[in-house]
Amino acid sequence: MRFKAMLLGVALTSLACAPVWADPAAPAPNADPIAAYRAYEAAIKAGKLVEATTFAHDAWQAAEVKWGARNPNTAGLAYNAAWTAALNNQPAKGIEPAQRAITLAPVAQQAYRPEEAAFLLAYNDFFAANADDQPKKSEELVRAAKAVQGNWGDILIVDALIAASYALVLSNKSAQANEASAISLSELERINPSDTRRRPMALLVKGISRMRLGEPLDAQSDVLDAQLAYGKMRRPDDADWGKLQAWGLVMESIARSAGARDNQTGSRLRNDRRSPRYLTDDEEKLIYERKPECADQPALRRIEGDAIRALAASKNWIHIGGVFARVDIKADGRIENPRILGVVPEQDFSRQVLKALNTWRYEVQPGTLEQCRKDLDIAVVFSIN
Repeated sequence: MRFKAMLLGVALTSLACAPVWADPAAPAPNADPIAAYRAYEAAIKAGKLVEATTFAHDAWQAAEVKWGARNPNTAGLAYNAAWTAALNNQPAKGIEPAQRAITLAPVAQQAYRPEEAAFLLAYNDFFAANADDQPKKSEELVRAAKAVQGNWGDILIVDALIAASYALVLSNKSAQANEASAISLSELERINPSDTRRRPMALLVKGISRMRLGEPLDAQSDVLDAQLAYGKMRRPDDADWGKLQAWGLVMESIARSAGARDNQTGSRLRNDRRSPRYLTDDEEKLIYERKPECADQPALRRIEGDAIRALAASKNWIHIGGVFARVDIKADGRIENPRILGVVPEQDFSRQVLKALNTWRYEVQPGTLEQCRKDLDIAVVFSIN
């Protein structure tokens, strides 16, 4: 995360002799705006980002009292407080200063533009909301992001557009979601093209929105691109990696049935002469860890166990479910350590999947290496009633 010092007016920058708090974690009551801002800078330098948000807020409020609404530094500090709260994932603390920055924009002496303050307000308001309220706020966030598109200088705009596009697709506004995800990828390319954390998520949301728009083959290709952008697992039992795999299962199933009626979404999957895209061997090597020592081992074959039966989905916007699970198999063929890495469309399906997996038993041939019974991937696609 990059921070930049706010470009404030002469009234602030000329008072270099103002006091500085010795301990940036202990702000003085009724803080002087200069001292609060110096404490903010010290906290940023020390990596104390939570404290930095507090100090940025203190500096703005102190400026309101000491300098008033006509001083450009008050406007700049309000903007800085809103921006710092957004960067430090404390959006609730950024709503009030963002509102104030919009009001004070005429006196800010071009330290920021009104639409930049409006974007910070929309950003903080969206991320401070609970999950049920975010879809209602997503369109305003996209509008605010588009107003600063091409000019905003940090990754906040990408995070905003990815989150808003996902909220939009959940609220059945797929065209808007597709547009927002496309802009997020364009902005990511402009700001940080080497970012390998956000690109897969932006591609995933793009794929989901295109699936809901009735473009299953393009949607499946987007999700494969998301998997390739993410690469191999980045940590043990990586849930983000697993989520991409589960979506890949769903998209492949839908792509295969291109031209069929999607009764859940009410959309027509378009007839397409193309075939679903499949990963090449070289592409698979970029995503999956292989065990060369297991290549010649006898295959593990499931011989008993309950079928996975999906519950009815509470969000009826997709009729195919996908689960990507990982298990270890004991020498006697019983399952141990089952874990769900990815499930679509709802996390609630995990319980049903785990319940079924715990009944499974495999045929294990004598001499099967122990490491070849570890981390067995199980991919399941099922219909949702």
